[in-house]
Parts: sequence; structure tokens; C-alpha cells
Amino acid sequence: MNLALTDVSLEKPMGIEFDAMVDGKPVSFEGSAGPLGKEPGKGIIALDLTVKALGQLTLDIAGNLTDPGAGPKFDLDIGLHPFSPRKLVAQLSPDFILETKDPGVLEHLALNFKLQGDPTAVTVKGGSMDLDDSKLTFSMGIKAFSKPDIKFDMVLNTIELDRYLPPAKEGDIAKTGEGDKAGAAAGTKPMDYTPLRKMVIDGKLGASKVKAHGALISDLVIRVIGRDGRFNIHPCTFNLYGGSAASRVLFDVAGNEPKTSIEMDAAGIQSGPLLKDLLNKDILEGMMTAKVAVTMTGDRPEAVKKTLTGNGEFLFQDGAIVGIDLAGMLRNVQESFGMAKKTSEKPRTDFAELVAPFTINNGLINTPGTRLASPLLRLSAEGNADVPKESLDFRVEPKIVATIKGQGDTEDHSGLTVPVLVTGTFSSPQFRPDLKALLKSQVPDEKALKEIIENKDIREEKLKTLENEAKSLFKGFSLDQKAE
Repeated sequence: MNLALTDVSLEKPMGIEFDAMVDGKPVSFEGSAGPLGKEPGKGIIALDLTVKALGQLTLDIAGNLTDPGAGPKFDLDIGLHPFSPRKLVAQLSPDFILETKDPGVLEHLALNFKLQGDPTAVTVKGGSMDLDDSKLTFSMGIKAFSKPDIKFDMVLNTIELDRYLPPAKEGDIAKTGEGDKAGAAAGTKPMDYTPLRKMVIDGKLGASKVKAHGALISDLVIRVIGRDGRFNIHPCTFNLYGGSAASRVLFDVAGNEPKTSIEMDAAGIQSGPLLKDLLNKDILEGMMTAKVAVTMTGDRPEAVKKTLTGNGEFLFQDGAIVGIDLAGMLRNVQESFGMAKKTSEKPRTDFAELVAPFTINNGLINTPGTRLASPLLRLSAEGNADVPKESLDFRVEPKIVATIKGQGDTEDHSGLTVPVLVTGTFSSPQFRPDLKALLKSQVPDEKALKEIIENKDIREEKLKTLENEAKSLFKGFSLDQKAE
């Protein structure tokens, strides 16, 4: 350690130079302080210092200390020169490799703010932080440190969060839920929410553009108010994919287990681009309107899934279901379920309206009245989705409402209305025709059977019709294919 003082005097600023090696890494500061005055420890002491550390960091501190000996106050301008967090981490921990999806991030960070306060309260004003291509402006106030009372106001221009996430690697847990079970089995300690119960917070956050998990939102506005372990996030509004959304979140950690309730309204959102960006899947198109209200308990995914309860409705207009051709189901069973010759065109079902109301009870989602309307058909669906088990059990019933025409077809077709069973898991849904119900529906009732027996023409016509339908139904089925 080396310390050099120059122009030592109580009446004028004193020069300071200090340098040291800490764990083999250089730390230094230089500048001036004072004058100290005739009564050191009292009055105003001016500071103008530059601190350097690790060969990477340079920090400017300029301002005043007031009465540092008793009841000190400070009014300082703080400026952290631009540096590379990636290089700093490499210098501090050479064995640690900082991996991100974008290796070009964390190369530029700079910080400036005004710091004012005393031992009971601190205020940050005029703050700005540059991180790569993003810029954050902020102000903050903290008082009553033992039971912190925090206020903040932050505005971000743009950030792409996915760039900062670690890259996906082979060998990661493939099956959803296995990580949750492993964590539970290992006896992970419950999270301590005591600091949150002591906190009082009133904050605002705004962002022009945020990209997360591939999805882009804009004009984000969030307000957080909380005390005694109860936090209200309202309003929370943003725009995305041609529409807008507003939500309200209540987060309660006053008890032993955290409780969360979420209400959300969304309108005018183009679901196709959203799902492509968010899930990288082309499964649904159309303008979406949604209303959702759910509650959950716990902080582990496994517990949250089992307690998920609520209701809501999704409405899609002027869109299409991509990947399955319901019109084809009406025309030919083998075309619908991949038993016919493949074409380059991806199957799809256009619709005018798709309505999906739902209820959730302890993780079991029920859709009592899902319906689809198109010029060709009407479709209804009922069933359950088990969130903890991530399993599906639905029955889809299509019905003809006009001629079997359209959906990319210019010819009339005739055939059977084939119910569809949807099973499997969230990640691997399975579709198959409900042939048991289909064949059962072709058996005539008592009155119709009597007419067939008594009337030869009707009998011959019915037999011919059943024969043709049976040929159409089982055309293309080989003996080793199994179907219910």
C-alpha cells in the first residue's frame, strides 16, 4: 500500500494519491479533498476523486461531504466509465466461462447518477445506464433501511433478453417436469420471504421495446405497490402483434406459502406471428381476444401446476388451424390421419371463428364449449388437459353445415363425419379417428330398422349406402393398422 498526500493544509484542497495490490490485483485512487477547515469533521468538504481497479474499472466521484464527523450528509456525482463486464469476469475468474446465446453481449456497460442522502435515507437522481445497445434512465429513493421503503422510476428504451440467456445444450432435461420432481426429491429448502414482508415499495417501470423468448412487446408500463408481503402489480399494459394486453397481478407472501392471482385482458393480437416467435411453431392463425383469471399457490412449478385454478376464454377470428385438415376428415379418413399420399401443401382448417372457454380446477383444465365455425363445417370439442401430468384427453366432433366444398378444394365430396380423439401430451399430441362412435352412429334405430325390413327399396338403398361408406372408410387401411 502507498499513500501520498500533497499540499497538506486545512485551508485549501489537499492532493491524494493511493495505490495498493489486493489479492494480486491493482486498486488505486487519486484526486483532491478539502479544504478540511479549522474544525475537521465539521462543515463542507469537497471531493474530486478517480478510483481505478483491476485494470478495467474507472469510477469518478465528485461532490461534497457535509459534517462527516456528526450527522454526515453527502451530495455526489458518480460516473462509472465504460467497460466490458465479460472481460472483467474473465479477469476475476479465469476458469469461469461466461456463456450467452449472443457472444457479443456484455461488452459495454457505463453508469452515471447523482447520489444524495445521509445515514437514514439515500436518493438517486438523474441515473442512466448503458448496457450494450440498451439505455436505462432511472431515479430511486430508499429510507428506513431496517424496513426498507423503496421508490423507483425506470424507463428502458429497448432490450433483447434472449441474447443474455445461456445457450441451450445437449443433455439438458428433455422432459418437462423431471427437473421439478428432482428438485422436490432433493429436499430444496423453502424460500425465505422475510425480506419481502419487511419491504415497502412503490415503483414504475416503462420500456419501449422488450423481446423475450422470441416474442416482441412494446410500450410496456408496469406499476408495483406493496407492503407487509402483499404486492399489487397494476397497471401492467403493453402492445404486441397488432393488439394490446392489460393485466393485474397480486403476489402475497404474508403467509407460509406464496399466493398469486392473475387477471388479463387482451384484444386484437395476431396469434400466428406471436406463436411462431414464441414457440417456433406454425399451429394457429387469426386475431385473438382473451380474458383470463387464474390463481395459484406455491413457488415451485410442481406445486403451482397442482393448485392452478380459474377460468377464461380465448376467441380467434378469421384464422386457421395449421397442421390438421378437418375438412379432409369429412371427405376421407385416410387423408386426415396421414394414411394417404403426402402432398407438399401443409394441411389447414380455415375458420371464421374459434371460441375456447375453459375452467381450471387444481391443474385440470376443462373446455366445456369449444366451438369452431366456418363456411364448411361446425366443430365442437370437449375434454380435459391435465397440467401436472401434461396429458390431453379431448373429443372433437365436426359437423357439415353446407356442401363439402372449399378448404382449397373445388370439387364436391361426400363421406362420413369422423369424430376425432386427441390424446398424448402437450409436447406430442396424438390425433386418431373415433371409429367406434362412427360405426355405432351408422346402426339404425328400431323405427328405421323396421322400415328397412318392410321396404325392399329402402333396404337395398341402405345396404348400398353402408357398403359404399364402409369401402370409403376403410380404403387404404392395411391389416396391420390398428384403429378403435
